Amino acid sequence: LFQDQNGFGMEIDDACLLRYLRARQFDISKASSMLKATLDWREEVNVQNILTHEMDIVRRENSTGKIYIRGRDKEGRPIMIMRPARENTFNHETQIKHLIYQMVSHSS
Repeated sequence: LFQDQNGFGMEIDDACLLRYLRARQFDISKASSMLKATLDWREEVNVQNILTHEMDIVRRENSTGKIYIRGRDKEGRPIMIMRPARENTFNHETQIKHLIYQMVSHSS
């Protein structure tokens, strides 16, 4: 079903499909809808471009350590630490790109 689908920076392999199936208790219809919604979102926010062509923005936003991933919870999900006192920019758009980078680069 998703074999030829562009993952917009996300590899759609057996492990990926299994994660979505587990998230929806192996209900294929629900897992498929969830994966499609993820791919639609990744296309809409242009995740691939953030991961490949906007790393200078990510580095600048990341320079103070205002957002970082530290370990995983009991369910294996990444734990995101946000420290607003270390905010170093005022451009909402670049802040969102930084947040997206942090979310997708640590989500698998």
